[in-house]
Amino acid sequence: MRIEIVAVLDGGRVDFRCALGRAHALWAGAVSPGPGRLFDVELDVGEPIAAWARATTGPGAITGTPAGGAVLTGTVLGTGDADDPVVDLRLGDDIVLLEPPADGWDVRPGEVVAARVTSLRLYPYEL
Repeated sequence: MRIEIVAVLDGGRVDFRCALGRAHALWAGAVSPGPGRLFDVELDVGEPIAAWARATTGPGAITGTPAGGAVLTGTVLGTGDADDPVVDLRLGDDIVLLEPPADGWDVRPGEVVAARVTSLRLYPYEL
């Protein structure tokens, strides 16, 4: 995912924007992220999602929340199985892996869902 750093925040966090929207995330790169800098990153959600709902819009969106989390809206590509229930969510041209909430979720490939996450992490890489 290609992002632009809007601002560097306290606690190692950044405000970023991309073609899908704008949110805050923890920066996990060795390179210092300055405002206006562009990076290719892997977007990681390292914990189960907080809540979810079926959605009617998409191909993908990232919307920051006031508490610092985000809502990721995308199309379900795969749902894993009982041993590995991770859901593959397409966000535009990218794929994000999501762990289901503690109470589970019943989603199928092709459905559009909005998943609220409490935090995001960005891992920059070079092409």
